[in-house]
Amino acid sequence: MGRRDKDGGNKVSYYKDAGEIQESLLGYMSNEYNKEKGSWLWELMKAVSCALSDFTAELDNAAEKLYVEKLQGDELDDYVANWSYTKRKAMTQANGYATFTAKSGRVGKIAQGTYIASPRCNYITSEDCEITESGGSVTVAVVAADYGSIGNAEAGEINKLITSVDFIESVTNYDAVSGGEDEESDDELRDRYNTAIKKAANAGNIAYYEELAVSVEGVGEAYCVPCPGNSPGSADLYVVNADGGEVVESAVEAVQNIVDPNRNGDGAGAAPVGAFVTVKKPEIMRVNITVSPVYYTGYNKERTEAEMRERITEYLKTCFTEKILRYKKIGQCVLECEGIKDFTELKVNGEENNIEMRESIYIFTLGELTVE
Repeated sequence: MGRRDKDGGNKVSYYKDAGEIQESLLGYMSNEYNKEKGSWLWELMKAVSCALSDFTAELDNAAEKLYVEKLQGDELDDYVANWSYTKRKAMTQANGYATFTAKSGRVGKIAQGTYIASPRCNYITSEDCEITESGGSVTVAVVAADYGSIGNAEAGEINKLITSVDFIESVTNYDAVSGGEDEESDDELRDRYNTAIKKAANAGNIAYYEELAVSVEGVGEAYCVPCPGNSPGSADLYVVNADGGEVVESAVEAVQNIVDPNRNGDGAGAAPVGAFVTVKKPEIMRVNITVSPVYYTGYNKERTEAEMRERITEYLKTCFTEKILRYKKIGQCVLECEGIKDFTELKVNGEENNIEMRESIYIFTLGELTVE
């Protein structure tokens, strides 16, 4: 019989010390035998007890394989794959666009495979392009040379030309390059597995579609809207990346190919026959905020506005999961900034209300932040 672990948890321990086993075995022997330490019987039972103790330790190790919290690496992968549709997400490449500008009086072609760089990562052009107007510019798709989050870049961070192109004056990315994700960690995979189990995903239900979506590389969260527009037998499946931002088009197509590749409910994917599932990107809603803070002595707008912008931006990333932008949460972001005592006015898109996702699903991004 196993024993509960010492800290009072639910885990059962099968381990027994050799001395404890030896004492038990000797107790079964008749007292007509010499059981004193050093006797032949005592030595024999000692050897048997040591072997049995080692066996109980191995039994404990085997029992730990039943607890997902104890597993790591390949063992964790095998466990979650056996009990759910969940699998570890691989690393992905960031991608986006870069704009090349020619020198005055120059034109020319930029070959596919041209290297440019940010301070952290190199990027490669995905296609041939050409500047046809003197001193003009062209925008071309680029992909990070390295997999993982290291390839993500904010607007303007890519500004170095690695491959020599003599007629190019400058290069930059006017929009963020995104989509690069690191391999899912053990803790992240374990959390996603536990969430999937609690949601009890079954073929065709909301949890099932969402679980399939977030198993795709590049997808961090998913939200299934059943019967959109009161249309029976259909569902819209919205996906965002791990930062709550817009996913790359290839991720949308990957999810679509899994759930309903022909978009006609023919049962060619995971969706049951007769179920029409459309995978979509949420709409982008710019959130313009006006706030009138009250500062503590010695603080001013310049010292707090950057922190305020950062806190609000981080909060907006969570709104897709909650399906609502909460006005009070924006106020909390303001009040948590160093140097701010209170505020006398706060407007979110000109109002003092929550923004709920009903007919439309949004990715909220910070637009203008006006600190008065």
